Parts: sequence; C-alpha cells; structure tokens
Amino acid sequence: MAYEDALLQIGEFGRYQRIKLLLTCLTTFLTGFTLMSGVFLGAVPNFRCLLPDEVKENATYKLSSNVSSEFYPWDKQRGGWSQCKMYDLDGDPSLTDSTVKCDSYVYDESIYKRTITSDFDLVCDNSWLKTTSDSLFMVGVMIGAMIFGASSDKWGRKPSYYAAIVSYLLGSILVLISPEFVSYTIARIVVGAACSGIFMVGYVNVLEIIGTKHRRVIVAGIHVSYSLGYATLIVCAYFIRTWRHLQITMILPAVGFLSYWWFISESIRWLQSKGRRKQAIDLLHAVSTANGADETRDAINGLLGETADSKSDVEKATILDVLTKYPNLRKKSFVLFFCWFINSGTYYGLSWNTSNLVGDSYLNALISALVEIPAHGLVYFTLNRWGRKFVLVSCMLIAGTSLLVATIIPNSMQWLVIVFSMIGKLAITASYESIYLFTAEQYPTVIRNVGVGACSTVARIGGILAPFINYSSTVWPHLPRLIFGSGALIAGLLTIILPETLNMDLPQTMEDGEQFGKKSRKLKQSSDS
Repeated sequence: MAYEDALLQIGEFGRYQRIKLLLTCLTTFLTGFTLMSGVFLGAVPNFRCLLPDEVKENATYKLSSNVSSEFYPWDKQRGGWSQCKMYDLDGDPSLTDSTVKCDSYVYDESIYKRTITSDFDLVCDNSWLKTTSDSLFMVGVMIGAMIFGASSDKWGRKPSYYAAIVSYLLGSILVLISPEFVSYTIARIVVGAACSGIFMVGYVNVLEIIGTKHRRVIVAGIHVSYSLGYATLIVCAYFIRTWRHLQITMILPAVGFLSYWWFISESIRWLQSKGRRKQAIDLLHAVSTANGADETRDAINGLLGETADSKSDVEKATILDVLTKYPNLRKKSFVLFFCWFINSGTYYGLSWNTSNLVGDSYLNALISALVEIPAHGLVYFTLNRWGRKFVLVSCMLIAGTSLLVATIIPNSMQWLVIVFSMIGKLAITASYESIYLFTAEQYPTVIRNVGVGACSTVARIGGILAPFINYSSTVWPHLPRLIFGSGALIAGLLTIILPETLNMDLPQTMEDGEQFGKKSRKLKQSSDS
C-alpha cells in the first residue's frame, strides 16, 4: 500500500495524470479509427461482369434492362442480374442458356469510389479472400497482445508503447503502398498487432499512475475515446471515398505521436517492480511538482518505505494450474472464456456487418458507433450500483434477445431490423466493457493478470471468426444475427452461476480464489434451511 499512500500525498488524479490520460486517449482514438477501418477499406460496391466489347478503364456500371437481359442470366437468389456469370457468347449458338464465369468486372462508384475489393477484384470466387484478410487482421491483434504484453512487462511500458506507435506508422505506410492483396494483408496484420499494443500498453500505463477511486473515470475515458475514433472514421469515410486516401488519414496522426517519447513517462509501478527505486522516486517527485503538491524526494522516499526494493515471496501459479488443480476456478474460467469469446465475436461482428443492413451504409455505421457512447455511460453509472454480475448478465441477455428478434422481423419492416440490431450493439458494447472488471475480480491476485490475459486471448479467437460468421449472410441474410444472438443469450445464462464481486473482498491466494463464490452459496443454503 506504500505506493497508494504516496499517490494520496502527491495527488491521485491531478494535472500530471489528466495530461497523461489525454495523451493516451488520443492514441486510443486512433486505434478505434483503425480497428474499424476495414469496413470501408474493403467495402463491397455493386458490380457486374465486363462485357466483351467494353474497355475496363472507360466502362460505366449502369446498363439498361435490355442490355443486361441480353448478356446476363437472372440470379434468383439475389433477385437481380447475375454479377458473376454471363452468357457464353463464344459457345454453341444453340445453347442459349450456356454461361461462363466472369474474369473482369465493372464496379459502381456512386457510393464507394475505390476500395480494395474493386482494386484487387475480391468478388465472386475471390470474395472469401476479403473475409480472410479481415480475419488475419484480428490474428494480428491477438499476436500484438502477446508480444507487446510480454515486452511491456520485461522492458517497460514506455519503450513498448513507443515501439507499438512506430510499428503502427510503418505498417500503415505499407498498407498505403500495397500493390496487391497479399502485401496489403501482411501489412494489415502488422497494423492490427500495433493497435493492440497501443491500446493495451497505453491503458495499463495510465491506469498505474492513477488512484484506485478514480479508475472508473479512466476506464470510461479510454473506451469513449475509442468509440469517438470509430465514429470519426465514418465521417471521414463519407467524405473520402477512395481507400488509399482514407488510409492517409490514419498515417498523419501517427507521425505526430512520434513525439510521445518525450512526453510519456515510464510506469512508476513497473520501476518499483524492477527495483529501480531512484527512478521511481524521481518520477513521483515530478508528479508531485506538476500537481502542485511539492513533496520532497526524502518525503516520497519515506512514504514508499522499503517496499520499492523488497522482493516478497509470491505464490507462483499459471493458467494450467487453474485448469487442472482447482475445480471451482476451472469452472469459472471456462464460463469466462466463453463469455469473452462471444462478446468479442459479437461486438466486432455487429460493427463490421452494418453494410448488410438495408439503407444508407454510412448512416447505419454511424448509428452503430454512436450507440456505444450511451453504453459506456450505462456501465459507468450502474456498475457500482447494480453490481458487475447483474450488468453483465442483463446486457448479454438483452443483446441476445434483440438480435434473435431481428431475425424474425418481416422483410417489409427492415427499419425495425436496424432498431433491434442497434439495441443489440449497445448492449454487447456495455457487456464487453463490464466484463474486463468482472473477470479481474474473479481471479485471485497471484493469477489475476494471467487470468485476464487468457480470457483476452480467447476473445481474439471470437474476433478472428467474426468475419466468417458475417460471410454466412450470403447463405441467409439473418444468419449472422442468429449466431451472435444465440451465443450472447447462452453466455448470459451461463454467467448467472458466477459470483457477484461488488463490495466483496477480492481473493488473494489460489485457495482464496477456489473458495470465492463457494462460501456465499453455502451461506445462502444454510440460511435458507
């Protein structure tokens, strides 16, 4: 508690912390902008086959019905002229219904001027490549969480944070100049990994300099800045309809973030954990000066006591121990793994699926982004009043029910599909935000970071699969909502078996963690009897 005592004296959320939070929120804003950018970088415009007598550079998308009927067969599934086949004009004239697959396409530029889909012809038999690229981007996010998480613990928050910023800038430049699909996808994997590092390390770094009672503000601030970045992306995409030009808007802020090396300090908690006491005291003194507390180095040294350099014998444990030696912790872990998997997959799936909703794709995407703001407010005002478990369970059940209702709404009421889809998006956003704290409080101190890290890794698998679930809309437009809704409903019901953590003494040892939740149920059973 010595570090917390020092923060009380020098200021738990003073000028120094507010500036650091602002700087961190700016990079979080950019990660929100970038993580959702694939919706517009890879948007799928309307298209048709290039006719034999057309030159691709001069061809226009619109054709009269007479011309279309002469060259294209009718596609009953999509209710229009085929986009991927045309009549075989070079075959046997007696086989009037003979068709061939197209090898070149003309794209409608009225909504999307140029996207990677139109530049790299990721349609028809190649449409799975775009889905795979989106999935590999999330693989990059998962890799980044592992790499930058490990490096921030070993080499420090500051160098890892800065390395993530530099990686983001280099990866974004490579995306911009990518001449073909493979190089584009590899560059996007780098960007995904860097975004993960920027968000995660920046979040931890700012959290470690702020007093406990103010952390709820930090959580809300970070997530709101992420959602604002998402919303700003849509506004930029509306005015910038060429994907390479939109990519430039992600590069320019990163150039400015190169100056962060001189503005972002190392985590004092990390310095303490590494026994670098003098640097920790120097930084605490700088915080004290910035906050107007003017505590001397000697006073700060006294507040820290001997804890900064001492290395206590800490119980060692791994996630394997949780899954093999502790039945109650194992059960809770599997429930949490499933909840994280569903929350991540549903959140990203709904965010990326707005183009499949009827109506203006930009307006639908903007609504999807803006509903996240009240979701953050809901979590902020209810988490300490109603309890972590109640908020999490309620939000997942509401999300699941809303999405399932959307699947049975008649085609004539598509506006209502949008309404229920957005209710589902709001609820899953609140659920995804609240699960972080709920999970951290389920695990004992000795395994807390490892437990949350394992849950986060499982969550990335949900994000990796989300593009393929969205791709299932080619089979039935409502199938993604059916899958996401069913998953959220099941996850919400499963979470009921987990113990509430609000106002509870958190478990410290592995044995505490094993008993956490058991005791409350036993006490309830004995009181009922």
